[in-house]
Amino acid sequence: MSQHELNSARQPLLNTTPTSIRNATFFLKPFYIAEASMNFFGGTIMILFSRQILSAMSTPKLTYPLTPTTTPSTTSIQLVQWLGGLTFALSAPLLTACRSTADAQERRASYITLATGEVFLIAVMALQMVMGGNGALGQQGDDQGGLTVKALGICAGVLAATVLPRGWVLWAKKGWFEDVDEAREGRPKSRAS
Repeated sequence: MSQHELNSARQPLLNTTPTSIRNATFFLKPFYIAEASMNFFGGTIMILFSRQILSAMSTPKLTYPLTPTTTPSTTSIQLVQWLGGLTFALSAPLLTACRSTADAQERRASYITLATGEVFLIAVMALQMVMGGNGALGQQGDDQGGLTVKALGICAGVLAATVLPRGWVLWAKKGWFEDVDEAREGRPKSRAS
């Protein structure tokens, strides 16, 4: 078979893949890889430098004899390290969706899973900011420790920077999550909209 015949045989296949799906493959995979890399970096920082993170983000707590301190408790340090471990775990859906064999359902499920977690975390942070920081939801008493309103705002902003584009892709670019075969044949989407 000549080179011209090979190119002619390939051409119809290339033209039958809708542009939206080629765009999804082109745009989403690098974002999946970049976000997974940032999760690994952030998780490592949270595990190795949890004490420093908490000291920088929390308000001084008054201790006897009324001297301010920002030394975080062991429990707080452990919880930040757990959060670092969860951040590592959030890379799994991204890397799963990045595989060349991943179908549209897997890519969409990854984005929905991550967006849902981010929306709930932003909501909890917003409630804590409304409470003025320095306290946890449902907490009684006058404990003067905790994250500052500024720190909560920064954390919520970082999450919003990932959830907003994710939401845009999920709702404005639904075609990016179609299977190539379904789009070629004009079959209805198999996912619930």
